[in-house]
Amino acid sequence: MADARDFGRKTCAMAAEGPASTVGMLPRTAPPAEGRGGRVAEMETRWVVRLRAPAGRRLDDLLRLGLSIDVWQRQDDAFVAVVSDKTLHELERRRLADVERIGTTAEYVERARKLSQP
Repeated sequence: MADARDFGRKTCAMAAEGPASTVGMLPRTAPPAEGRGGRVAEMETRWVVRLRAPAGRRLDDLLRLGLSIDVWQRQDDAFVAVVSDKTLHELERRRLADVERIGTTAEYVERARKLSQP
């Protein structure tokens, strides 16, 4: 299994590059919802997390839940993904997954910038 630093080197560059790095990914099917104070997607904290299936469940079951889970990497026993604050709280509240918070996407991008500097 790759260690966290290896994962970080492979994905931090993608996070730091921004939208141009999403070539080949599935397109957004709908524009972000607009809220009172602006775009909803910009108001909500998003988390980089490692999700593991709880005992008695399979990892693929997490994808069938109907929750918004943006999988970045699949490991043997876990997904590394980005989820909204709301989705994260739902996963934890209902104990649908064992959640390891790696950090917010903002923190993750900042780490990527530091790693990419000479």
